[in-house]
Amino acid sequence: MPNLRAIRYFLAVAETGGFSRAAEKLRVAQPSITTQIQLLEHELGVPLLIRHRRGAVLTEAGLYFREQSLGILRQIDALGSDTRAHANEPSGSLVVGTTPSLRTFAVVPVVRRFCGDHPAVRIRMVEATTLVLRDLVSNNQVDAAVVPTIEVLDGLDTIPLATDPLCLVGPIEASLCMDEPRQIVDLKGLPLLIASQPNSFRKLLDRLAARAGIDLNIRIEADALPLSIDLVGAGGCYTVATLGAASEALDRGLVSAAPIQGVAITWVVATARERSRSAATLRFIEMLQQQCAEIFAARAGAHPS
Repeated sequence: MPNLRAIRYFLAVAETGGFSRAAEKLRVAQPSITTQIQLLEHELGVPLLIRHRRGAVLTEAGLYFREQSLGILRQIDALGSDTRAHANEPSGSLVVGTTPSLRTFAVVPVVRRFCGDHPAVRIRMVEATTLVLRDLVSNNQVDAAVVPTIEVLDGLDTIPLATDPLCLVGPIEASLCMDEPRQIVDLKGLPLLIASQPNSFRKLLDRLAARAGIDLNIRIEADALPLSIDLVGAGGCYTVATLGAASEALDRGLVSAAPIQGVAITWVVATARERSRSAATLRFIEMLQQQCAEIFAARAGAHPS
């Protein structure tokens, strides 16, 4: 069975692209790295690296071994964190994933508070689409991810966070109002700015439009949420987004919005089913639940649907 030191040496070479650079990063002698990786390749029976004058590149087997090794090391790190948590507060590393929609509204405030309350935990943030985050959690590369339940989340444990109304968002001069709900059919003919396929919200909107028997007038495709909100605020187009995603722009008076009758998104925290949650992960989820409960209750009072 490969030893952890050999795996860490291999990952350092894979990251830096060379043995000498890996030695500098790890502050060990280069011959030690060379020997360990040779022993690792001999034990596995396949070459992991192709050496050349300027460094080394991964073989197909090396690419596979790297991905699997990262997951194994993360589990080992989590095991260490769990063990220490029996005697101390949360510590170690924590990788949190989020889609752009709840980043500013919920995730950023929790990360700020968490870092202040638990200085022994090192956090890494990953922002991606629901499908990408689902795969990262499944492969043990992300500890917990904030995602909507639009996509199938088989193999993951999910903890509900909040229900977020889907809204028609337009320029401020459109005078959309949160206490005047719209129907999906009201989107017909509007110049729309929508994310491109295979975005989860785009697929949901396409299904809703097909069910209502309307064609969407998509004038612009943009995959970055901040860019989409800026373009809508500039005038000339509308988009469809959750209230959480549009809240900052609404508060700043940059856009107007109205809920779409009967359509809401459920947000959850997704974790891998086959691995235990570290103390840091559990505490982060607890804080996220509190944040969402408070902020969505306040938002509902400010913008009743």
